[in-house]
Amino acid sequence: MSGLYLPSKQAEYEIEIKRSRFRAVISRVDNESEAAEFIESVRKNSSGARHNCWAWVISRDSFRSSDDGEPAGTAGKPILERITREELNRCVIVVTRWFGGILLGTGGLVRAYSEAAAGAVAAAGKTPASLFAVYRINGGYSDYGRIASVCGSFGGYISGTENTDSVVFTVELPADSTDGFISAVSDASSGRLTPEDTGLRKIVAQNAV
Repeated sequence: MSGLYLPSKQAEYEIEIKRSRFRAVISRVDNESEAAEFIESVRKNSSGARHNCWAWVISRDSFRSSDDGEPAGTAGKPILERITREELNRCVIVVTRWFGGILLGTGGLVRAYSEAAAGAVAAAGKTPASLFAVYRINGGYSDYGRIASVCGSFGGYISGTENTDSVVFTVELPADSTDGFISAVSDASSGRLTPEDTGLRKIVAQNAV
């Protein structure tokens, strides 16, 4: 699950197959809590529906899916596979089914949920994103300019400051451009400043940086 795209907007797509109506809704979410809230909001607005099947992917190591009462593997899995095939992160898709009285069989269900999810992705569009590494640097007010300059040379930026007894700068830079960053900051500050890699990685829309 290494894709780096985000849904461009919230969108929905609807199809009818053998009298069953399938409505897929897609949205960007930044964490599991937001995904759960979105799923619940869709459920509350799906009066009379038999199933609200879903999948979300936050990052390479954070993803889940649910068949919500459909036969195992026929709904949540194909939705999840569509998200990963489209290389999406920070994404949730809920496919709601209103049963039309005709059984579709396991193969039919897989195709229906996959098609609905694909339609939602197409309706939303995809925004390219970049993976950013997050560092913290303990310094002083006078260090702002030199830190900003070094970050800029690596394609990064200062994303926040925290005032304690000193100033803690939070900086973010593309995860594939970190080689030499720590030594560059050290050189620019005559060895006074040492960036600390927090281990955090952020997925950021490219047009938002």
